[in-house]
Amino acid sequence: MRPPNKVPPARALPSVRAPPPSSAGQAAAERLRWTVGAGATMALGLTPGVAVGPALSVAGRWPAGSVALEVRGLSSLSTQVGHVRVATSALTTNAALCLHRPVLFACGVGELGMRRAVPEAPRSVGSQLYLRAGIGVRAGVTWPFSESLSGYGYTEAVQRLVDSSLLRRGGITESERPVWSAPAIGVAFGMGLQLNL
Repeated sequence: MRPPNKVPPARALPSVRAPPPSSAGQAAAERLRWTVGAGATMALGLTPGVAVGPALSVAGRWPAGSVALEVRGLSSLSTQVGHVRVATSALTTNAALCLHRPVLFACGVGELGMRRAVPEAPRSVGSQLYLRAGIGVRAGVTWPFSESLSGYGYTEAVQRLVDSSLLRRGGITESERPVWSAPAIGVAFGMGLQLNL
């Protein structure tokens, strides 16, 4: 009789490695996304007394940083400047370059804007536009409510580089004299909501 055929031993199949993660997925995780925001700002040093008003912003955001452009319209709550009744308002544009952590952020800020003073008695204080420019820093926190909506709050300090004083007109023989000058450093506090697009 023939000896039974021997069955060759089974060969071990080579292990199959999982494919590397898609580079497209990594790129999607680090891609730029846009956010829009709306909030309220309180400022000290921009106008006589405390100024309050709305703020609107748009930002390009990466996981660790962002670049934002913000517009503020502020009105002073103080109507008395050096015994003269005057309404003061300001419109500013801020550019911010920020670093982000899970709930914290810090920014460098550049500010450019105009301040307007309208007196109740036109002969007392000139109704004029005043240019303002400055640079500063901002620090704040964010509160995520969902994947697309979050809240924020921040404090900001800006060193003025260009500014002007509010002047009071004197008589025919008297020269104009300042009734209010902006401090060297202005402070602002803001809070609001931002939406991820």
